[in-house]
Amino acid sequence: MTTPGTVARYDAVVVGGGHNGLVSAAHLARAGWSVLPAAA
Repeated sequence: MTTPGTVARYDAVVVGGGHNGLVSAAHLARAGWSVLPAAA
């Protein structure tokens, strides 16, 4: 969570829904990446 005036940083942004987007985000998160899942 960010506070006003700060910028959130992510290692990866997964754009798109469905099974493949969910699986990709889960694999990256398990590998320690900071992931932002973004629905299109």
